[in-house]
Amino acid sequence: MDKLALELINLLREMLESQRRLLAIAINRREAMQAYDMDRINALAEQEKTETQRGAQQEQKRNDLAIRFRQETIRLGMGAAVPFSVSEITKRCQEPARSQLLVTAAELKSVVEQVERHTRIN
Repeated sequence: MDKLALELINLLREMLESQRRLLAIAINRREAMQAYDMDRINALAEQEKTETQRGAQQEQKRNDLAIRFRQETIRLGMGAAVPFSVSEITKRCQEPARSQLLVTAAELKSVVEQVERHTRIN
């Protein structure tokens, strides 16, 4: 379980960095729109496309990890009918993985919310 938790922590960190890049793109796009800089807007659109594709790959990895967590909990007799959100996974992890998961997931959620706010504005 600890190996899977470490994989999830690393994946969440990758997702966090990707979301931070998306946030920077959204902020820069707003500035480019205000300046009517079409070349910059187009370049940012390409960057956004790349990050979005990376995010889809990361989401697939996260889904694969959730399946592996479910299989591991079945193997260990820890229950299988539970939805595998990060909070449910942390309940089955030991420290320090538990705290690292919670902190990273909270950071990720915060940045995702910021990206959503900036995306709506643009």
